[in-house]
Amino acid sequence: ALEAFIGDLHAILAALPNRAVVVTAGLGALIALAAIGEGAPHLVSGLALVDANIWIEQAVAARMGQALASRTMDFDDPAQIVNAIAAAYPSEPRPVPDRIMAAYARGDDGRFHWRGDPKALATGNLPEFETRLTQAAARIATPVTLVRGSLNETVSDDATRRLQDLIKGSEVAEIDGAGHYATSDREDDFNAILIDFLERQAPRSPLTFLSGSEPRILRDALG
Repeated sequence: ALEAFIGDLHAILAALPNRAVVVTAGLGALIALAAIGEGAPHLVSGLALVDANIWIEQAVAARMGQALASRTMDFDDPAQIVNAIAAAYPSEPRPVPDRIMAAYARGDDGRFHWRGDPKALATGNLPEFETRLTQAAARIATPVTLVRGSLNETVSDDATRRLQDLIKGSEVAEIDGAGHYATSDREDDFNAILIDFLERQAPRSPLTFLSGSEPRILRDALG
């Protein structure tokens, strides 16, 4: 249940020696919104939320459920896995096979099995939590960046901007031409957004000049 996920996140953050930046996507983003907005702002120094959408339409939720169900099936070969996921989001770029296969293991029967626990997907009807999540988001005061792929079918630009308006001081970063799997298929673009956010909003230590190299100059040069 959603409460169990929130409790887990609270427990992990409370056990850390210092305040963390939570980086999470999809359902995890909603869990973080609830956990931090409902009484744990002191446990984090920032939030990077990917594909966060509080206002999920029933039709979209049904399609997301179908897509998740297809992922948990057993498959004979990797091509079947990619085809099943691509069919759920036909207008998005096809996912990169190597990244997708990290979520599967080949069993003794030669078939590919999803590494996750299907029971974890049964979190209830997310639209029922809309009011709760909206109220929690409005109470968040920590630095927040909202990241989405520009072609994501289930998280619109309007929904992202609406959430930005709700979370005071938050910012939006969009990965052009990416869909659901922006964090893996476009890993370099996502990492650049995340590093920039961390350096500006939650630096671990002041940037200093060190023996002929300077971190920001080096990063900009590599970028």
